[in-house]
Amino acid sequence: MVQCKIGLEIHGYLNVAKTKEKLFCRCSTRPAEPNTNVCPVCTAQPGARPMLPNTEAVEKILAIALMLDCQVNKKLLFQRKHYSWPDLPAGYQRTMSGTYATPVGEKGKFLDIGITEVHLEEDPARWDPVTGCVDYNRSGYPLIEIVTKPDFISSVQVRDWLKKLITTLAYIKAIDPDAGIKADVNISIAPKFERIEVKNVNSFSSIVAAIQYEIRRQGEEVAAGKSIPMQTRAWNDTEGRTAFMRSKEQAMDYMFIPEPDLPIVHILDLQLSAIAETLPEKPHEKAVRFQQQHGLAKTDAQILASDIGLATLFEKVSRSVNPELALRWLRH
Repeated sequence: MVQCKIGLEIHGYLNVAKTKEKLFCRCSTRPAEPNTNVCPVCTAQPGARPMLPNTEAVEKILAIALMLDCQVNKKLLFQRKHYSWPDLPAGYQRTMSGTYATPVGEKGKFLDIGITEVHLEEDPARWDPVTGCVDYNRSGYPLIEIVTKPDFISSVQVRDWLKKLITTLAYIKAIDPDAGIKADVNISIAPKFERIEVKNVNSFSSIVAAIQYEIRRQGEEVAAGKSIPMQTRAWNDTEGRTAFMRSKEQAMDYMFIPEPDLPIVHILDLQLSAIAETLPEKPHEKAVRFQQQHGLAKTDAQILASDIGLATLFEKVSRSVNPELALRWLRH
């Protein structure tokens, strides 16, 4: 079996259900006809400056960082990440990642996988490379990025971990349930473990397939005596393979600078404590408690804990009737 290291950069749209507004302007995040939920800020018109970041988005990402047992930083700085692409009207993306940035959370752990950082950023627009059209409705949506350490060793482990992560984030309604997630997957194999990044893989099945393909491809390269240079590749779902995009960029290639139009975001201890008090028990911890407290089988406990509404209903019902009866009623 090939020895490998796998890490994830997971992207998801924050669920700003109360405000339904973008990160730096008052434009709506509700579905609409192309280029209708736009303003001078999210289309980067000359002289337009961003508003202060959406408070709901900041609070949601703080809650995510706490759920992933991260150390939360109290001074958050947005940066400009420069690159040229049709979906980026300003020529840069506002993000809390990069050379001088302070992520919202860092040094966390979730189900034995290290969390390098959790940060907030704005989404680019939607560019259709076939037609050349750009829809700016999505430009400025609040995005979360969760970066793991390369602690995974198989595609199956990645799939199972991701499912549990999504369940956990659903407990706090952190991610837009209609938008799903996508991931950049970093895969490297022995002996040199050169980092290969596969960009924008957008389903569990595709993530698994991309990992399995890359392990095979890199293994064949090594067996043939070839070196594996660091590079970025794209996943083709139709063909079931990755394709070379570019040599792996470094942080200096993005020319990160602090965002001059936004102040440092100060997080107060009182604000953080208030968010922490609202957080529910984590689903995997709840499943273990159901087994110990009510004597449920592992599979039954995990299924009950997979949905916070179902878990809450089970706990209420089992106070009045036998937990096994409650389980049979809810589970079957």
